[in-house]
Amino acid sequence: MLRAPAALLFSASLLATSTGLALPKHDVCADLGPTLGVGVSSFSAAGDWPAVAEQQHGVDWKFLYLYAVPTSDPKPDVEAWLLDKAKIATSLGAMPVYTFYQLLQLGQQKLSGSEADVVKAALADPALMKSYFDSFVFLLQTAAKTGVPTILHVEPDSWGFMMWAMGVEGNADATSIPVAVASSGHADVAGFPDDASGFGRALLALRDQHAPAVRLGWHASNFRVGQKPEVVTGFYSSLGEWDVIFTEQPHLEADEAKWWEPWDPTLLDTNVAWFSAVSAEANVPIVLWQAQIGTTDFHFFDTQPSELERFAKAGLGAVLFDLRGSGDPDGYRAYESAKLATVPPASSTAGGTAADMRARLAAYAKSPLVWPPGSLCASAGASGSGGSGAGGASSGGAGSGGASGGSGTSQNDDDAGCGCHAVGARGGSFAALLALVFAAVARRRPAPRPGGRCA
Repeated sequence: MLRAPAALLFSASLLATSTGLALPKHDVCADLGPTLGVGVSSFSAAGDWPAVAEQQHGVDWKFLYLYAVPTSDPKPDVEAWLLDKAKIATSLGAMPVYTFYQLLQLGQQKLSGSEADVVKAALADPALMKSYFDSFVFLLQTAAKTGVPTILHVEPDSWGFMMWAMGVEGNADATSIPVAVASSGHADVAGFPDDASGFGRALLALRDQHAPAVRLGWHASNFRVGQKPEVVTGFYSSLGEWDVIFTEQPHLEADEAKWWEPWDPTLLDTNVAWFSAVSAEANVPIVLWQAQIGTTDFHFFDTQPSELERFAKAGLGAVLFDLRGSGDPDGYRAYESAKLATVPPASSTAGGTAADMRARLAAYAKSPLVWPPGSLCASAGASGSGGSGAGGASSGGAGSGGASGGSGTSQNDDDAGCGCHAVGARGGSFAALLALVFAAVARRRPAPRPGGRCA
């Protein structure tokens, strides 16, 4: 007779095989816990603002994010700096999120043209890609040394360029984008095809080899404001099983210069449908990254909490705010555009500053949104052992790897940007353990389309 843990593994394997499902390595819903999370950037100009917001005002950060960008600083300095920030964040109970944003800046060291052109050329350059993979491995190894669950969010914009700005308007075929993977000569990615599909799967393989406890986040660029989600899901379908999806501000305002007015109903419906399609197809939650101060906190966490619930039902797992500016961080406003930074009229309660955002998130912490029935993460409580994380609370951008393979810190860069659920780890009966697996698998919807990830 099989022992309970062995039988559990066998049953889970059989169930996954019979449904055509391939589960991500990590369950980010379990990391999130029973409620939708919030986070913030931790760039240098903000100083200790994130820590003060939690310790003195009551905000409950689940994530703190910063950039890992190319620099020539010594690797030991980078490693020490990142590990120190992880220790700081442990006291806040936040998980670090490192946005690995390298292709554009590596390419700009030797290439010219539009951002999309530079990224396209960088992807096809074997020497540059070898340096890229070296830098990625360095960050993975550093993240592994933190000893806490960590997310690496990979290449915002770059995936979007591949889908929308490399010769095809809405390219859903990742195998059509040339990328020097095996031809880079990096020993750890030998055998992967030289295309974007091979690139995505190679990054997952590097994670599995060098830092298996790290969660990997793919960036689903919403470049068409909720239109054509099938392009995003089609492109993603050949990239492997990532742990979480990131995306940027969806732009729901009818007029950004009047961002405090109700969001546009058509844009809301379109973007909720986009979130739902992308999250369901990937079978993972979505993190809204670089959420703009003012419009996001005012509508989601003040006047329209029902809209937050709509997005949660569509797969939204967390909202990470973009805290950038100069001077007193309390006065920071939306950074992305001048219109979104417009000061509301005195008759409005919108405010629009980081201090206003902080007050709303402190109030939210007292009564956070529990996962709505039917949402992707609604059964996370049944699946058990999510981890708690740590991240830098008062940090600037982090760098790892330049074109020559060097690594370092970029602590004044304001332009930036564990473990699996071990079977039987919590003890308990075989029936309870089997229920754990069935609950986890139930959250993962098969996508049985021809040529898809589950085909």
